[in-house]
Amino acid sequence: MELFEIYSHLSQKYKVEAVFIQGSESTFYGYGKIMGQLNEELNLLQPISDVNKSLKISSRAIDKIEDHLKDFNHSYLILKLHESDLDSSLNKKEYIVESGSNKNAFDEKFDNKNSNGNYPKRRKTTLEIIQEEGNDEIKLNEEQTKVLHDIDEWVKGENPIAVLTGRAGTGKTTLLKSVVALLKKRKKTFSLLAPTGRAARVLKAKTQQAAITIHQEIYVFDKDDMQLSDDSENQQLKFEESDFSLNFKLKAEENISQIYIIDESSMIGNRKQADGELNFGSGKLMTDLLTQTGVINRKNVDSKILFVGDKIQLPPIREIESLGLIPDTLFKEFNLPFVPKYFELKKVMRQSGNSLILKNAEKLRSSVENKSFIMPTIETDNKTVLRTRPDKIKNKVLKDLDFKKHIMVTRSNAAAYSYNKTFREKIYGENHQGLVPNDLIMATRNTLEGNVTNGDIFQVIKIVSSETKRVTLNKSAEFKNKPKHIDLNFKRIIVRLIEHDDDKNNIEIFVIENLLNKPEIFLDKDEIIASRIDWNNRIREKNYSIEEKKDSYLTDKYINAVPIKFAYAITCHKAQGGEWDNVSIHLPMYNSEDEEYFRWLYTAITRSTKVLSFINLPE
Repeated sequence: MELFEIYSHLSQKYKVEAVFIQGSESTFYGYGKIMGQLNEELNLLQPISDVNKSLKISSRAIDKIEDHLKDFNHSYLILKLHESDLDSSLNKKEYIVESGSNKNAFDEKFDNKNSNGNYPKRRKTTLEIIQEEGNDEIKLNEEQTKVLHDIDEWVKGENPIAVLTGRAGTGKTTLLKSVVALLKKRKKTFSLLAPTGRAARVLKAKTQQAAITIHQEIYVFDKDDMQLSDDSENQQLKFEESDFSLNFKLKAEENISQIYIIDESSMIGNRKQADGELNFGSGKLMTDLLTQTGVINRKNVDSKILFVGDKIQLPPIREIESLGLIPDTLFKEFNLPFVPKYFELKKVMRQSGNSLILKNAEKLRSSVENKSFIMPTIETDNKTVLRTRPDKIKNKVLKDLDFKKHIMVTRSNAAAYSYNKTFREKIYGENHQGLVPNDLIMATRNTLEGNVTNGDIFQVIKIVSSETKRVTLNKSAEFKNKPKHIDLNFKRIIVRLIEHDDDKNNIEIFVIENLLNKPEIFLDKDEIIASRIDWNNRIREKNYSIEEKKDSYLTDKYINAVPIKFAYAITCHKAQGGEWDNVSIHLPMYNSEDEEYFRWLYTAITRSTKVLSFINLPE
């Protein structure tokens, strides 16, 4: 029967003024002459059908309507929907009277058979269409299908934040392909984000959708805030006293509702960053993210964020947890209207189900979840997981001559520096410290134009030019009586991101080499000051206005040179968000076996997709 036919039957049989029939999980349909009156009295703001005087009502409003009907002694009946899945090819529905003013009608049942006595064929759901259209590469298992359905319900609901987490290899990124397809079908506006450039590129490659960093999405350089002086002498003094920084502010808010999907969310912190050479927003990334996207502090935009990641991976530096993957903490920290929805994948998909790499990772995961920090035995098979020594790694990598597919993960910057140094000595000899073609290098700072991001790893293709600038610091109290000379070493080079293989992806960048042969990951204070004073010296005689000075500073190749380090070995925080075929882990000889160490080792192990080796692994 059609819904209007059910209403006609019940209104005549039981002489009721109104009948409400549930048409779907979220919607009721009201029939009767008093629908217009109810629409006005309850301020429902819904159009009344001219054909059958029906009123479409949200399921959330039905209790309120029933209370109103009782208060004003209206006669009514309410039918709830019961769907059968005995035959998935047919759309079987049953409508049962479950409440109302006439108890004699209770439990009366109706179905949706047509005039020929047949059930209509069931229409495919959006989720079914998505899975049919997908290829074998994104075939979802039962668990992923259920989570996709739950995410679909979240998209349609009021909760602004959801968390999708899962152990290594459970197919979080694979599921995101289907989430993207779902949002397209729903005609939703969405953006894919990640904390680092490498993680954004991995996300883009796996979803075939544009992805950028969180910083690119929410911040813009604040040129008006640049503090430059008309007087060059005074400017040098300010530089030497470190009275200068570049600040990025939150982008202007856009009145556009959209869904943000953020991968590798374990890396998003909210600890206030100390002011330095480059400053971003409030210094609290999570606060800035939720503010700029409109999830908090705005009421006119219905934006949502889906945080995606592995909650057992390392949290951000100097933080004890990954805020973006812990719903209760997010709820309390930001006074959210709802506790964020939580979805978790547990069935391992990546590699084989009995992968020894993931088996070892799972042991560490269980230890963290159970707060039991007794080191489990790392199993080896001498094929996919093995013990090794630094000299064996060097010989193997040199034999294959494929530096890009192997990475050494260390616990500290000092250990990474030591390995990079000895590895390059093995290749080029002890006296060759400079950059050469085929070297692997890592950027340690974003560029203002955004073509290079902190943590990007490149292979050097060609050295175009080299130059050294000597700068003298002698104006401030610190240097006036004892001038200091700083050498700044620059190169123009052609490079290629390690995830690419062909020359069409080559780019030319201008780099500063001062970090290459020391353990620090940032230029020291005096080197930063020297680069600024060098710029100041070069523009002294040009009579620039303040605006012209700003433009000159922001486009100067020396000021904006990319600081780089060798990248045959990197710390686990720098490796986070990336994957390599072959990963070697340098275990410290002495370490405290606590939660931080277990998370570090778990994160390092899960960087490998094929082969995993350990230095200093106990027998």
